[in-house]
Amino acid sequence: MKNLIIIGTGLLAAACASPQDGAFLLEGPPVEAAIQAPRVNKPLRPIPVPDHRGEARLDVSRVQLPARATDIVLTGRPELSMRGVPVNIAVAGKVELKEGLLSLRPNDGSAPLNLLFRTPKDLPKPSSLPREVRFDYADHSNKAGIKRSIILSDDTGKPLFAEIWQTSRNPLHVDLGNGLSLEQMSGDMGNTSQTVPVALSVKQNGAFLGTVQFRKPATFKTHSGAITIFIEFSLRKFTPESQENAGALYILKAWAIAESAAKPALQGSPSLRDP
Repeated sequence: MKNLIIIGTGLLAAACASPQDGAFLLEGPPVEAAIQAPRVNKPLRPIPVPDHRGEARLDVSRVQLPARATDIVLTGRPELSMRGVPVNIAVAGKVELKEGLLSLRPNDGSAPLNLLFRTPKDLPKPSSLPREVRFDYADHSNKAGIKRSIILSDDTGKPLFAEIWQTSRNPLHVDLGNGLSLEQMSGDMGNTSQTVPVALSVKQNGAFLGTVQFRKPATFKTHSGAITIFIEFSLRKFTPESQENAGALYILKAWAIAESAAKPALQGSPSLRDP
């Protein structure tokens, strides 16, 4: 005799091949009424997605950088998420500034940009920017090192706020705009220690304004107003000839903020230096 077992919701039946073989049916109490959805099965809420203009519905004003993470995150363009791909953005637009967040709506109608940032605690924070600024961003980072610069300036080219992180085989020269530049000195080439600090000078149109000590903000008078420079590190890393990528590698991470765009530092005011 061939038996067939059928299991269904609230029903258990065992049937023989034919009534002559003594078919029978067993019925149990319905169980579907006792089944309830687990409490973890909550309705899903839609995930914010960009609309047809590329503007995210997500409230970015509530987003903050994680503790001890990167100091700068720029969002708003697909290419910004592609590592190793050179990115260059140069636009003018209207800016909105909040604590740790700068939002820019370009005048050319392209997608808005959101810059999350965390300045060093001893550096004055940007608090008063013009309604409209020029935004220049370049990121050519690769496996050889970080090569990134972010510069906000006004319609005259005066630098208002900048973050620079560069790596090069030669001493670095960074143009901030309006003839203002940061220049690394070559240092003692006879010193082949693995990592040595490198002095940094501030110049305007080639004229020497002074040097900046590491992690100590210094303010300089320039033709377009006072500006504070802060150096996180300025180094020369030396790799012996026996290793890969032998030779000297210069590294610079610096910040700049115009006096007109800043509020006082948390720990006193930096000294003012005349050109």
